[in-house]
Amino acid sequence: MEDIGGCADLLAQIEDDVIFPLLIQASNITIPSAYYGPPKGILLHGPPGCGKTLIARAIAKKAKANFLNFDISILNDMWYGETSKLTKALFTLV
Repeated sequence: MEDIGGCADLLAQIEDDVIFPLLIQASNITIPSAYYGPPKGILLHGPPGCGKTLIARAIAKKAKANFLNFDISILNDMWYGETSKLTKALFTLV
């Protein structure tokens, strides 16, 4: 994440709120009850090309997690029920 420039405050907050809790959880360390655990998810938004995928990849790498990037259009199908089957298959893969 050190290679990403221009958003130091955001990256520091992500380290504190997302990456550190994930690493703690993965190491099975007992922590105080005031600890809330890692978030269930985060939402990165912005126009194309602003670095959302770059930040997501950096988070996954730093947290030693897998990163799966796919085009949502692959889930669309013209046949009734196929989209839900493809979506279910994708989340089974994950």
